[in-house]
Amino acid sequence: MNSIFYGDIMEHLALREKVLAPSSFAFNRRVLLSFDNHLVECGKTDRCITEEDVISWVRPQYDHLSRWAVANNVGFLRVFLKYLQYKGIPAYLPPYPTVPDNYVPYLFSDAELEIIFAAADAIPIPKKSGELSPKVAFPMLLRMLYSCGFRLGELLSAKVGDVNFKSGVILLRDTKNRKQRLVPMGNDLTEMLHRYCLARDLMGSPENYLFPAKNREKHLCRSSVETWFRDLLKQTGIYVQPEK
Repeated sequence: MNSIFYGDIMEHLALREKVLAPSSFAFNRRVLLSFDNHLVECGKTDRCITEEDVISWVRPQYDHLSRWAVANNVGFLRVFLKYLQYKGIPAYLPPYPTVPDNYVPYLFSDAELEIIFAAADAIPIPKKSGELSPKVAFPMLLRMLYSCGFRLGELLSAKVGDVNFKSGVILLRDTKNRKQRLVPMGNDLTEMLHRYCLARDLMGSPENYLFPAKNREKHLCRSSVETWFRDLLKQTGIYVQPEK
């Protein structure tokens, strides 16, 4: 069941798809459909978005999301609400949530990195319905993030056909500002990636994601990978970045 604003959301998303990178558009879509579900649960029937409609959607997010994540969600919602205002529909425009501006990144030592990679390699990978869990990709994913400085989202979007295994170069298509870029990999990492793709039977099609989800038509979810990493840090007793 959809809300009275579902048609407006679809119209807005059709416009946004033309200007956003695929991963950003997918996130935008999830945010707005979440808001649409919220309006359904609230029994919304009138064509206006009130402050209470917005606040009651935002407030519970602080219980399970970081302030940065909430701010991103509100940012996407604000763009949609401005679209409603442009159409002449009354819509409350919420302020951006405040986020900490004193973030200091944590730098892992060489010893800590060795522990992290060893722990990732030792993770038991369960089989369900005769298939390996997508978590089998985690050790390979970690090494590529560390060795080449990939952003998580752009690496998750990479496909087998984007990798030149002879030259050790990977083409990233879904990058910041919608620009493509070539990233060189070392010989050892390239060979490891090749063995990984063979072991997971990914070499059969250039359209296969390097890091597929259980449904191989999709790639791994960013939130799943982030959860695996936090769990690994907790397991090893290494620094755990605060979630809020």
